[in-house]
Amino acid sequence: MRFTRVMLAGVVLCAVSGTAQMWYVAPHGSDTNDGSRLRPFASVQHGYGVAASNEGVQVVWLDPGVYCASSTVYLSSADVLVQGAGVDQAVIADAVVVAGDARLADLTCAAAFSNSAICLVHNVKISATPAGAGWLYGLWYDANDYARVSSLAEPRDGFDAVSAYWVSNHVRHAALIRTGGTMSGALYLEGGIAAPSQAVHKAYVDAAAATVLSASYAAVAAGTGGLAGAYVSKSGDTMTGFLSLPGAPTSGVHAVTKSYVDGLMRQPYDAIVGVNCSSVQAALNSGATNIFIPPGTYVESWPSAFVIQRPVRIHGAGVPETKLVISTSLDYGVFKLQQANGLFEMSDLELTVTNSGSMHGFVYVTSPCTIRLRGIKAACASPAGGQIWFIFNQESYLNSLDVVLEDVEMTLRSAGRVVFYYGLCRQPRITVRNARVVIDKCGSGQFTDGAFISQSLQDVAGGYIRIAHCAFSVTNHAFDAEHFLQIQGGPGQLDLVHVSACTVNLSVSNEHATALILNAGAAHTVIRDTRVTATRGIRLYDGTHAQSLSNVFIEACTFDTGLALDCGGDARAGTVISLANCAYNGALTKRAAARRCCWKATGSAVRCRPA
Repeated sequence: MRFTRVMLAGVVLCAVSGTAQMWYVAPHGSDTNDGSRLRPFASVQHGYGVAASNEGVQVVWLDPGVYCASSTVYLSSADVLVQGAGVDQAVIADAVVVAGDARLADLTCAAAFSNSAICLVHNVKISATPAGAGWLYGLWYDANDYARVSSLAEPRDGFDAVSAYWVSNHVRHAALIRTGGTMSGALYLEGGIAAPSQAVHKAYVDAAAATVLSASYAAVAAGTGGLAGAYVSKSGDTMTGFLSLPGAPTSGVHAVTKSYVDGLMRQPYDAIVGVNCSSVQAALNSGATNIFIPPGTYVESWPSAFVIQRPVRIHGAGVPETKLVISTSLDYGVFKLQQANGLFEMSDLELTVTNSGSMHGFVYVTSPCTIRLRGIKAACASPAGGQIWFIFNQESYLNSLDVVLEDVEMTLRSAGRVVFYYGLCRQPRITVRNARVVIDKCGSGQFTDGAFISQSLQDVAGGYIRIAHCAFSVTNHAFDAEHFLQIQGGPGQLDLVHVSACTVNLSVSNEHATALILNAGAAHTVIRDTRVTATRGIRLYDGTHAQSLSNVFIEACTFDTGLALDCGGDARAGTVISLANCAYNGALTKRAAARRCCWKATGSAVRCRPA
């Protein structure tokens, strides 16, 4: 009876006569189609229902694909065969319930499988453990791709077939599989060793080792002799040739192959310079979004701007391991960021940019976005004395702009105007941490500003500027504006301006050298633990919009300046200015302007001179 059932399953599944009616289902189909080859159905349940409503043998054919209608597939007709394009080719991702006798072949049931009848299967993968009191007859596979022959029971004699489960269950405690295992006792071999491929016993190994090592141990230990040049010492050594491995590692302590490492490196990136693209320029032009630059020096000429309408991340292997050297003559934008709410990120590399003219924006911004520079050492120069604006937006006021500058060392060198960041924005969010920025003006004079951050606001409704652990200096500058931070613009207020643990070195002989200029509104301004060297330290209220400055708190700062705090000509009555524990190596403030504000200085080492 047992044998009859197995044969019956094979006959019913395989012997589909030429008169069987075919119904087709495909992922691109539609349940409003007629189920023909050219107009297939979309769902398994619909195709099965149509087939079951007809008389005679019916076949529901599933094209390759995943079928998921978010509903249960009910099977209940022995006259309908659900035939797939192959295991893992045709995948039913919905739960399957066998409510009546049914037939399945050459497909995968990836979700729950419940059987309360008799289901004939052939070459079917059932990923979940079958539930229900029904019977599975035929050949099927579980989630681990183990073959199951459900119709076989316990063997009665030596001629009965047995399943792999029976063999594993009854033999595993007495034998090892060929792929390896652990023996519970000793393995004894024949005494004579004749062929090189034969296993050897301990006595053979001991004798061979004694013969070789006794004659050469001293030479190996001393690093001399024939064996010292032929073998690698366990305590550490250098190979003279390549070590070829049998394949990819399977353990955390295995040596790895180059192909294994290359494969892992490519996983988070869609472009790796030198692996699947020839240059950074080629990667950007290919549309890549996540670019990795391996260790090395990459010298490239960029004649055309990159119009960025997608997220772009450019990562190196660290400083100084990855060096990117760029020459260009582009003026308005090397990278033109045009994707709304997009992302531009550059990290972990050494960057050198030489522009033969002016560069209004290495990063030129025309849409609200996020810009991140991390772990960068950069040098930008214009030998012809052109202007350099590293991050630049001047076309229109953006609703928002996020800039993150972290662990960055940068030198900008030109006799023309040099500004690291200049932006027009209604709600800027600027964060600077651990930065060192030097602007070298090459001995230039008038109309050649040098500034770190210059932010112009309009209709401000929030936003912030946070700068911490930053060193900024302007060198070789004869005359004209020098600024560490300049905020100017329309009505409204920033939520916060916060400067801490910074060092600012500007000219003390240039009357236009002012470290911080706050000519726009801010609800809270905090400046602490900062040393300023300049002609003027902080200038407030140099415009009517600055009257919305509310609270200015200055603590533990040192001012090596001719004038520490200049309240300008538009000071607003009611503004609170607090100075605590500061040192002044010059005048504190212009008293006439300061009278308009509510201010006080406490705990400060003041060495004032008249302003």
